Amino acid sequence: MSDAPHPTDDGPRAARPEEVPELIELANLVFRASAERPPTMGEEFPLLLSAGNCEDLYVTRADGRLVSLVGVYRQTMVCDGLEVPVACLGSVCTHPDYRGRGLAGGLTDLAITRARQQGCLLMPISGSRTLYSRRSACQIAPTQLAQISAEHLNSRKAPGLSVRPYDDGDLPAVLSLHARKTVRYAWSQETFAPLLKSHLDISSSAWVACDNDDELVGFLLVLHRGPMAGRGPRVVNHVGGAHTFAPLARAALDQIPAESIQFAALPGEIESLAAIEAAGCPVETQTSGWTLRILDLAGLCERLAERLADVAGVSITPGRGGERLVIAVGRQHVELTGAADVTAALFNGPQAWPDPLAALSPKEQEVLGSVLPLPVPNYGLNYI
Repeated sequence: MSDAPHPTDDGPRAARPEEVPELIELANLVFRASAERPPTMGEEFPLLLSAGNCEDLYVTRADGRLVSLVGVYRQTMVCDGLEVPVACLGSVCTHPDYRGRGLAGGLTDLAITRARQQGCLLMPISGSRTLYSRRSACQIAPTQLAQISAEHLNSRKAPGLSVRPYDDGDLPAVLSLHARKTVRYAWSQETFAPLLKSHLDISSSAWVACDNDDELVGFLLVLHRGPMAGRGPRVVNHVGGAHTFAPLARAALDQIPAESIQFAALPGEIESLAAIEAAGCPVETQTSGWTLRILDLAGLCERLAERLADVAGVSITPGRGGERLVIAVGRQHVELTGAADVTAALFNGPQAWPDPLAALSPKEQEVLGSVLPLPVPNYGLNYI
């Protein structure tokens, strides 16, 4: 089908506050009613699908009704201490009667343009369909996936820790723990509180771990009910030391109850990977369900210069004209062309580097591997 836009009554454009109930109704029709699930999109995504986010909700109207939607929520991604402004894209849908007209494509193009204008450098996208790949969104490094059972946890002792259900008074301590993660989405009380409440109301339960001094040292949020629980219980977020994961997961398995919990982490999420390793269970590699679109390569390279400041002989600069990247390691200069190779170079490890980087000497690869890939966090609570 053609991706070229067809004439419409109104749009593509930003939504108006009075249209929020209608766009939530469309999202429920596409993502919930079609799968015979309860219409909970508004409650599940209280920050994204809200009047306060209208300037980043893009819609098209036809025949007097709202027929297509693309949602964006701007956030800050912290990548090993490097703060990167991002525009997360999701809730992309078109009414069944209006598909095949390029409406979602037009809205996505507008969303990309506006996000660039707003200074965002990256666009994480909750999906991997051709609508996104045609617009230079690419898969990043695969997810490390663990299915953690009581059998794995029983031998993992954590003396001196007690576990109890989360309550609202724990919020400041959880935010403080989260802020210590090297790879994360930045949370504030204003964003974290409504997101967590929506999870606890609809789909998830949470527990905290405290030490002998009753100081909160760990937090675990597990999705196990509601419209998205079909794949079984899974970790939404864990914060705290790796040693806190086993007692928290045991409490979750006992109280849900469940036989196992799924835990997924991207390669750069060192704290999550350490927690999985501490659980002592096997890990499998799985393709990530989301993609990444570089919005401003020059701006991203400027941010990366901070990361390269203490690494002699390495520079990463945008090439001339579009999706081009020049990486210098010592006397070697490699130019990469195209979104797939540029994204792989910046966000995937050496095992997935494009051929020109793979051809570098072992020493040069070692030097470059000290600064790349740039680690990115999984969506977790921030899923759009």
